Amino acid sequence: MLNTLLLAFTLCQPSDSLANFSISNSVEIEIDQLQTDVLNNIYVLTGNTLRKYSTEGKEICHYTNNQLGFPASFDCTDPLSIQLFYPDQNKLVYLDRTFSPITEPLSLDALSSTSPMVVCNSSRESFWIINKQNLTLQCINRNLQILLQSQPLTDIIRNNSQCKLLESENQIVLLVKGKGIYLFNRFAALDRFFPEPKAEIATLRQNTLYVSTRSSLEEINILTGKKRSICNPQSQLFVFPLSNKSFIGFSQKKFSILLFHETKE
Repeated sequence: MLNTLLLAFTLCQPSDSLANFSISNSVEIEIDQLQTDVLNNIYVLTGNTLRKYSTEGKEICHYTNNQLGFPASFDCTDPLSIQLFYPDQNKLVYLDRTFSPITEPLSLDALSSTSPMVVCNSSRESFWIINKQNLTLQCINRNLQILLQSQPLTDIIRNNSQCKLLESENQIVLLVKGKGIYLFNRFAALDRFFPEPKAEIATLRQNTLYVSTRSSLEEINILTGKKRSICNPQSQLFVFPLSNKSFIGFSQKKFSILLFHETKE
């Protein structure tokens, strides 16, 4: 059992508050995964190729490594140190802003009793994993030393759970599909839980948790639990914030920059 304070917010009834979306730019491309960074660059993973785009839809650079296979995930929260995780080879690759490798691929095989279920980057020259062996959240530096470890998360996840992991604003966001979103502090202690079983994507910015499903985008203030729902202009798009007054929406075949203005009642 988790011996830590867990805040599960009872959220207020959401209301649709934004309308009049218009599409500024749209790019037709096959998409497996999509993320954005703090500089509003757009990253698209398709097969074993990661591409970087501007908000105008222009490709800036791309990266492919045929020797390592297919990355299961990537992390662009630090646009100067982009992380890719190759599970078949159990290796991490770090790229600079031009997609040139920063170092040789980092092999995780030297970690005893450690098998990453999911990986994300950290701002402290390290990375976070969910360890499939003991179901803990671990922070590991690039010398493969375990810096922090949570209590076992057996009440939250199983070996076959579908998870996504992200560090943002000194918090670690764990999305468990079918359950919701768990927030850990920088010491790997569990702080808050948001029951969002339909969540597919979670992004944390300035104490606001953006939760994307196939039908809506929700904003949740993690300090108060206050919640509102933003209209999704197309039910088949995943939508999340890009910058002030704009969002990005994407499906498996394209991404679009969506502009909106807020209606006043």
